[in-house]
Amino acid sequence: MGVRKFCQTSSEFWNELVSGEVAELLHISRCHLPRVRLEYDRLEAELNSLKADVSNSVQFYQDFCDRNIELKKREDELLNTINELEAKKTDLQKIRLNGSLSQSEFQDNDTDNN
Repeated sequence: MGVRKFCQTSSEFWNELVSGEVAELLHISRCHLPRVRLEYDRLEAELNSLKADVSNSVQFYQDFCDRNIELKKREDELLNTINELEAKKTDLQKIRLNGSLSQSEFQDNDTDNN
């Protein structure tokens, strides 16, 4: 009988202790939970803003890289065209120096290239 009474007493003690702790935790949560929720919402909004900034920066950088690639391709095309024109000019100068073409034929070729 003594063990049973001890268990009941011990059980009642724990129930009271737990009930008191639960009541205290409920009181604390009622006071702090709204502030915690507001802080959480603020941090979540800040995080979303940072994510948007990173996304915008990534898109800006991607556009920048794409534009640089296009400009590099255009530069290569122009350099190839310049090299071709310089080769034609050199060929025409060699022909002129060799006297193979008369002055009028040279002028005809020159106007055809333009």
